[in-house]
Amino acid sequence: MALDIAAFGESQGIFNLVERLDLTCGALPSDQYSQVIDQGAPEPFLELYSRMAEHRFAFAVTELLKLNPGYINALKNYCNDQGKKLKAAKISTVEAAYELINTFVMDGMPWADVKNVTTVESNKIIWEKLQETHQDAWQKVDGDIEIYYQLQTCFIQGLLDGSGIIFRNQENKLFSLSTGAQEA
Repeated sequence: MALDIAAFGESQGIFNLVERLDLTCGALPSDQYSQVIDQGAPEPFLELYSRMAEHRFAFAVTELLKLNPGYINALKNYCNDQGKKLKAAKISTVEAAYELINTFVMDGMPWADVKNVTTVESNKIIWEKLQETHQDAWQKVDGDIEIYYQLQTCFIQGLLDGSGIIFRNQENKLFSLSTGAQEA
């Protein structure tokens, strides 16, 4: 996603944004994940890879918004469209929606205890963040963490498009999924 955003930024007049993205944040391997990872020690690679990807996203978004804050709507639409493209199948339960979100939205490392599910019902799941996992990447680029959460919400709404399941973010700390008939 960061590379697409940087390429768009270049088309709008940000000189060498793709090159600056790689120089500032590091270039991601172009091979399949399974071909570049050390199979004997996947955790360090996953942590490095995910931090680099998040830093790249924060950098590209922040640079684009420095050029024109009005691009926020284009970014929201882009993230929503990316979520729609990744939607694998019809989602019919909040449990399936929660698993889908966890598949595509990394919130800390899988082995880290960064969230706590507080409510699980047939039509509702509520979870809270125990620690902020995205702030560092956005601080490094003088970006606004609120932008990240706006774009994350758009992405998740795209993932859930047509499912009748509603995602809510309350102050970037409490999150919920519910069916349309149930208020979360």
